[in-house]
Amino acid sequence: DPVGGSWSTGPDIPGPPGIGGAGGAAGGVVDGVLHVTGGCGANTCASNQHYAFDGTAWTALAPLPDYLSFHGAAAGAGKLYVGGDYTGLDGFYEYDILNDAWISRASLPAGAGKKSPVGAVVAGGGAFWWGGDLGGWSNVQNTTWYYDPVVNGWVQFTAFLNQMTTGAGGGLADGRLWNFGGSIGAGPLIPPPHESLAYCIPPSPGAGALLGHIYDANTGLGIANANVQLQGVSNPDFWDERRSGPDGGYAFDPLISGTYLLHVMGLDYYNQYNIGPITVTAGISTVVDVDLAASWPDLAPLSVSVTLPENVTGTFEVTLANTGTGDLHFHVSELPADGAFFPEGMPQGVDAQVYRDLAASPEGTATFIVYLKEQADLSAAFAMKDWVARGRYVVDTLRRTAERTQAGLLAELDKAGVEYKSHYIVNAVVVRGNLELLNRIAGRPEVAFIGPNTAIPAPRPVSVEPSADGHPETVEWNIQKVRADDVWTDFGVTGQGIVVSNIDTGVQYDHPALVRQYRGCQDPPTCSSFDHNYNWWDPYHQFPSAPGDVLAHGTHTMGTMVGEDASQTNQIGMAPGARWVACKGFDNTTGSGYDAELLECAEFILAPWDLTGSNANPDLRP
Repeated sequence: DPVGGSWSTGPDIPGPPGIGGAGGAAGGVVDGVLHVTGGCGANTCASNQHYAFDGTAWTALAPLPDYLSFHGAAAGAGKLYVGGDYTGLDGFYEYDILNDAWISRASLPAGAGKKSPVGAVVAGGGAFWWGGDLGGWSNVQNTTWYYDPVVNGWVQFTAFLNQMTTGAGGGLADGRLWNFGGSIGAGPLIPPPHESLAYCIPPSPGAGALLGHIYDANTGLGIANANVQLQGVSNPDFWDERRSGPDGGYAFDPLISGTYLLHVMGLDYYNQYNIGPITVTAGISTVVDVDLAASWPDLAPLSVSVTLPENVTGTFEVTLANTGTGDLHFHVSELPADGAFFPEGMPQGVDAQVYRDLAASPEGTATFIVYLKEQADLSAAFAMKDWVARGRYVVDTLRRTAERTQAGLLAELDKAGVEYKSHYIVNAVVVRGNLELLNRIAGRPEVAFIGPNTAIPAPRPVSVEPSADGHPETVEWNIQKVRADDVWTDFGVTGQGIVVSNIDTGVQYDHPALVRQYRGCQDPPTCSSFDHNYNWWDPYHQFPSAPGDVLAHGTHTMGTMVGEDASQTNQIGMAPGARWVACKGFDNTTGSGYDAELLECAEFILAPWDLTGSNANPDLRP
């Protein structure tokens, strides 16, 4: 109560107990209503909750587009923005109050605070964003940024904080931006002295629009759901994309004045790249329509029935014509008896991140993953009761599908002389190539989608150090919470005879709570000798001969599964009688896991191999 100078307690946030809202939330006051988003609860961090308090009661509103904690928020002037996260996510979102929905806006710039920044909305609906760090208490920032809603873009302000801070308090008051306290990162809190800034709103660069339709060159009709991508020329950091509407229409509005290149991709059409340069002028809508060519095959007859005696050859004739606007590339192949399987929901085209990776590479090359349209049909495996036979059938079917459908693509890659690695657990090939090769591959008829080699940050490390008495720290409540101990005592089942696995940051295999359960231990419980073949794989070759874990998280999760110390008095894991194998999915150097190596780990789990990467055997799978 600013008038009475006192505090009072209101009703609790009504979220599920322990799920969120306790700490690390972010929000602000919009039109007299207090909004609270995300945050950590007793059982989880982060959450996507969103609640509003009107002074009397809390109301649940549209959840955040992502699970966030220790993110930033800017509120005021009828606007609410949130962005960033403890882990360094760069998403930035605006809350649409009238429609109770979140709208994705331009991502936070690379140098803007992601964890615990301070934000404020000023007249006109723009937002200032300052301080914070880039995630996990590292790289604390002193920068100030302005989000321009007119052009949906960011501008770095010319003023810097005198003291780099993260987790500070502050906001807008009396025409100034204020920053109070905070931390310098992993170090101490900063004492009360504060600073403020008399701001000015940077001039908007002006905005126009780019709009048009994507048409079928054969029929003249609009193409729905075409992938329309826009690449900046005057601003190389700009990239945006969207899907065409039911009539083929698309629009980038508003769009900062400048020059751009347009890329258009449609399923079963010839893609068009680098359309332009297109000049967009402030206050003007620039119209660019694009016709996509496609072949239009005509096969006669559509089917032929031929019956021949054994060892007799017959001849039949079919005619294939093309009346379309694009070349028809075709091949003749024998379809196996089990037929081809094309799963629903397969993405199409080229992911925009692949183009960004190529543009950012000094050599003009990037690693990307080519996913083929046909994937193996494994439905017959569900009815197979024999565990060994089922595993062999799955691996053999996956391999046969990959070998048959990848043959043409691999031949082209061999001819190009580029690095690649074929996979079968998903019918895909990891390729290192340039833009020209990417465009050629994208046009191949067997290719469904080309995605980036995405980097996934490793989970936050968790302490797994032994306690002072030499026993590992236990978390007994987790066992009791799910009543796993009742299963042990009532049914005599502790996981014995079962092998489990994880794909994580690795495992400290000689940890006292894990060593006896490691399948590579040749003489449990003594474990004086080990065989790591078929029990461990590191696709990064940082622990090539034995399991290791410098990031600590994988050791913790394996402990949650099977942990039990040598005295058998501290049961940390759910199934202490089970044995384990593992694959290291994360790079020690970067702290991230990459899609290419994660695919390799998945294949190892499906059919483990020896330490040379050879002699895969599905009989030894977990």
